[in-house]
Amino acid sequence: MKTKPIAFWLQVALLSSVMLRGTVAVAQSPWPMWGGDRFHTRSTTIVGPSQPTFKWKAYVGGAVRECSIGADGNIYAPNSSGALTAVSPGGGILWQRAGAGGLSGYATAAVGPDGNLYSANGNYAAASYSPNGELRWSSYNQELARAPTIAADGSIWTSRLKLSANGDAIGPSYSESRTPVSEARAGGVYAGDIYTTTATPGSLGAGVLKTQRLQLNAQGQWYWATAWSFEASMGPSHFGTPAVAENGNVIVAWSRDAVPLDGKIRAFSPAGASLWTVGVGAYPELAIGSDGTIYAHGGQQLWAINPDGSIRWTTDLGVGANAPLVVDGAGTVYVRTSSGLIAVASNGAVSWNISVGQNGSPSGTPLFGADGTMYVGSVDGFLYAYAPVPEPASALGLAAGLFALVPSLRRRGQR
Repeated sequence: MKTKPIAFWLQVALLSSVMLRGTVAVAQSPWPMWGGDRFHTRSTTIVGPSQPTFKWKAYVGGAVRECSIGADGNIYAPNSSGALTAVSPGGGILWQRAGAGGLSGYATAAVGPDGNLYSANGNYAAASYSPNGELRWSSYNQELARAPTIAADGSIWTSRLKLSANGDAIGPSYSESRTPVSEARAGGVYAGDIYTTTATPGSLGAGVLKTQRLQLNAQGQWYWATAWSFEASMGPSHFGTPAVAENGNVIVAWSRDAVPLDGKIRAFSPAGASLWTVGVGAYPELAIGSDGTIYAHGGQQLWAINPDGSIRWTTDLGVGANAPLVVDGAGTVYVRTSSGLIAVASNGAVSWNISVGQNGSPSGTPLFGADGTMYVGSVDGFLYAYAPVPEPASALGLAAGLFALVPSLRRRGQR
């Protein structure tokens, strides 16, 4: 039998480490990337405000997109003008950098395990910055159109290519994804799979959900094969970013892009079996809570869906919602609408409804610092911070108040 050369086995060992990668702890950040984690569940263990109290606002220019947070608590805010701004937990501007390649449409910056930032925009430009804002590298190619995802091993998933922290390609390219890449849960044959979305050719293409798996061909070359895919059969449509539940199931929102507008939440097993479908209305978005509950909105309705696809409850929001939502550690769901931000408790009751910014309209998805502070951007160009509870009076202020009462108490005693 003909033996393989040593170079072949070295290649196998190198790329096998990509497929069977070890887990590197992503920086201990409350929200290090778009969607919150590499599974894009849009959930956090932090409990948000029971009644938000305005704390501060910081001007970052342009409508503020979905932010990310570093392990040190700094907030990284991209805006519609193409700039990325670092804001301290106290609201001070630390630095601001123009969009990668000078182009607009900045996506959410991802925070790597070492604290470095990775950003891209819809025009295929990307850049990496150190935590203090120094440019580490930049690139302009057809592989970098979506918000980056930090992989389990600390590398970066882009639209079509996996990159090292230094911007070098790792392995072959995969089929381009129209949404940020999601990783499969570790374990078994599905370890190393990625979930991407695309559409059939043509301007009226149907949405396609695709699972890609790194494999070795007969010539000893690695390539990304399609393990399974699902094509929507109802004309022009698209899938949102796949979310991966704790049990490994893939939950994804589907939207029809032609009249009559329609939307569904679909669930698939890791092997690609269709598990259930729930119709929720036009332009749905979803999040998965820590207990496995799927929260989704479509039109003016918010839905809580059990992991088996049965409906737990629905709530009428009274206003349309068409932006990503977030669920916190208490199961409270935060929904961005055209007129404000609504919090809905885990039982479906509306907890509060606030306006954000000068015209009341938030432009970014809310996220939470380690202390429960809520951050949300607005179309007025400001990033707003809300304390989880009313700010307590300082000890000095309390003492001053008591001292001021002494004369009054003395006068009452003399009467």
